[in-house]
Amino acid sequence: MLIFSTKEKLIKKIFFAFLIVIFSISAVWAKDSEKKKAQSIVRDNEDNNVIYQGDMFVRGALGFDVPIFAHFYNDKSIGKNGAVLAPKQYGCPVGGNLDLSFLYFFENNWGVGVELAGELLQTKEKYQSIVALGALGGYMFRTWPFDTFLGSGLGLSFNSLYINGGDNLLYISFYFKPELEFFWNINKDWAVGFDTDYWIIPEIYFDNKKNQSSFTHFWSIGFAVRYKI
Repeated sequence: MLIFSTKEKLIKKIFFAFLIVIFSISAVWAKDSEKKKAQSIVRDNEDNNVIYQGDMFVRGALGFDVPIFAHFYNDKSIGKNGAVLAPKQYGCPVGGNLDLSFLYFFENNWGVGVELAGELLQTKEKYQSIVALGALGGYMFRTWPFDTFLGSGLGLSFNSLYINGGDNLLYISFYFKPELEFFWNINKDWAVGFDTDYWIIPEIYFDNKKNQSSFTHFWSIGFAVRYKI
């Protein structure tokens, strides 16, 4: 017959209590892992072509801008509807752009988020920069492993014009742009593809500068990388 001292009995109780805690934690962890695995299997089996509520993505795109035309609607010197000028006529070259965005899906396939974009257009005499900050929303079509996003953006546009030997001008306006994104999912987290947008940016002036009021239209396209958070 073994006889334990009070200290030994206490150590024995602590040891058994520790084993019970470890066993309990292991059982809970195993059960939780099985539950998550089952949920994942159910979710994958339900529909692999669905972007689920709560999914979040961050995206970056790098590309170039192509000016299309500018409508100076108050300039009646050419016609009653104003002047529509080609890029060469108003000195706007092809430029580069960088676009970053975050998208949260509040419903299956429906997402909203924010975006930050920068554009740079340069000639020998001047260069123009555009920084756009706004909201983004749209619908994601998925046919695994491909995604197609149809959406639009709306927000503020900070337009800066720097002229060599002249004035530096800043105009704060707004922008609107429909957009199309196409992605190939490398895996569950990463995707690559392209992003294309049609930008409409107004500049509104009054009094003696009203003839300079315009709506500038340009198209952008770029290579995009997306990550699921």
